[in-house]
Amino acid sequence: GRQRPRHQRMRGRVTVSFVIAVDGIIERAEVSISSGNPHVDVAALASVRSASFPKPPAGLTDRQRLYIVPFEFK
Repeated sequence: GRQRPRHQRMRGRVTVSFVIAVDGIIERAEVSISSGNPHVDVAALASVRSASFPKPPAGLTDRQRLYIVPFEFK
């Protein structure tokens, strides 16, 4: 039979935390809860790092610009 592409076989849930800098660029991104599968973890980080974000409102602290997002690959 046909083999599915590698990305379609990835399964797991990973949580990524990231900080959006004042200019809207990702300042820091890391896996805060691993899926246990390094391919899933890397894919989630790549999604965050390649995304575009608007500039956050002026005057926010780093903590207020911190996002914690779960990703689920099925």
